[in-house]
Amino acid sequence: MINLAGSLPLYPARTSSAWYLGLMAAGALLLALPWSHASGHVVSPLDALFTATSAVCVTGLGVVSTPDDFNLLGQFVILVLIQIGGVGIMTLTTFFVFQIRAGASLRDQAVVGETLGVRGFTDLRWVLREVLIGTLIWELLGTLALLPVFLNKYGLGQALWYSAFHSISAFCNAGFSLQNDSLVGFADSPWCNLVIAVLIVSGGLGFPVHRDLYHFISNRWSGKAASLQMHTKITLLGYAIFFSLGWAATVSFEWNGAFAHLRPMERLVAGAFHSVSCRTAGFNTVDLTAMRPATLVVSMVLMMIGAGACSTGGGVKVSTVMVLLGHAWARLRGLKRLNLFRRTVPTMLMERALASTMVFWVVAGSCLIALLAIQTPEAVEQEHADLFLIMGFEVVSALGTVGLSIGGTAKLTAVGKLLVVLLMFLGRVGPIAVFSSVSLVSRRSQVEYASEEPLLG
Repeated sequence: MINLAGSLPLYPARTSSAWYLGLMAAGALLLALPWSHASGHVVSPLDALFTATSAVCVTGLGVVSTPDDFNLLGQFVILVLIQIGGVGIMTLTTFFVFQIRAGASLRDQAVVGETLGVRGFTDLRWVLREVLIGTLIWELLGTLALLPVFLNKYGLGQALWYSAFHSISAFCNAGFSLQNDSLVGFADSPWCNLVIAVLIVSGGLGFPVHRDLYHFISNRWSGKAASLQMHTKITLLGYAIFFSLGWAATVSFEWNGAFAHLRPMERLVAGAFHSVSCRTAGFNTVDLTAMRPATLVVSMVLMMIGAGACSTGGGVKVSTVMVLLGHAWARLRGLKRLNLFRRTVPTMLMERALASTMVFWVVAGSCLIALLAIQTPEAVEQEHADLFLIMGFEVVSALGTVGLSIGGTAKLTAVGKLLVVLLMFLGRVGPIAVFSSVSLVSRRSQVEYASEEPLLG
């Protein structure tokens, strides 16, 4: 039978899942309390759970209005949930364990090592400090950079709050905004688009890439020999490729569509921002419902790919997709091994990449069928074909922890909201991590029989 409790040292993923569930519950309780609500507004417990899950899982989907339904205290709770969920609650808790106990258990080190992409049971104190200090520096710089943008609309105090909120939300790839139309009102502000995009990419590259780039630059600066790790190279290359393809496709499809009201340079900026934001950030500067189906499908592909490994973003991960594409190209050329940047990728790693991608699509497909079964065309005031696209977009957005929506999230039924909550949780913790967290404590060695190959293709 499946062992649901115990053996936490053997399965650190169970600890991560438990911490995230606990944070979601605590956040839902705080957001459901009356003193978190704006005057004259009431947020139901289910909507509070949905909002807390969206914040903890840095998704950004919302069934209520953050600026209208929550007061300053409620917005602050959401921001704290975003910050803890983005950096990773186990990263924060393990950091404090190190500070208090001057050391951590093997379980704690395994969890934080898995989160940050650190191999082996090395001393993680310096790594954790780099993560937390680096996060605070990026968010502080983002706050200062966004301050002039919001000073044009608000007073100093409110502008400072808006700047900090959007800076943290962007770096954590959360997509929460204090405007009901996200960043549509700033579509004509190249500086705002640039700052938010830089924060999104910085948080989405992943902590291992940040560490590797820092050590590479510092070693080169001091005259020492240095080289980037293969993970950093394929992540940066993948980011450049997918951003360029998404940018080109979006601008081509929407030049005379959703971008028609913008000036030529603003159309290019809007296309670039959309390509970046689709990678799990969830901000938008144009009305997504005005986009063509082809653009929405491209957006879904970008949302599925997601951000870098061990980052604040979600999705299948850039490195996973790059490994799969490289493996497919090597097989088409009749090669038995995948060599990238003069390194050979282990076969087991390619199998994990394929397994994680398959799990993503199986979960997405199953939940899409469930949502279509419980939702009716009347519920979203759309025809059947539009309903399929709307629900498909919502499912991929939730599982990829993106937060973009084309109008379906706010009209979900109660069961639909719970299903999307599950999707956001799975997307943040990871489908395989969740499934392994309830797996058998030990398995017997699998019997190997005589080999026989089925026909493929």
